[in-house]
Amino acid sequence: MEKTIRCKKCNTEFTTNIISWTKELHLCTNDINNVKDWYETRNYSRPQFTKCVLCRNMQSLMNFVNEMI
Repeated sequence: MEKTIRCKKCNTEFTTNIISWTKELHLCTNDINNVKDWYETRNYSRPQFTKCVLCRNMQSLMNFVNEMI
């Protein structure tokens, strides 16, 4: 699944993949008088990248320059 989002650094629009996963959680209450536990399935999703390609390349370049110094 793809989605068009804005770069968090330069605010330009770009298209990125959306990563989704499900997780089964074991939950329990914190009350001593009423102890319950149950399982719950939750769905999560997030964008693969939050910065555009240009910003990611610039960050990689700056990391390389800093290592050289």
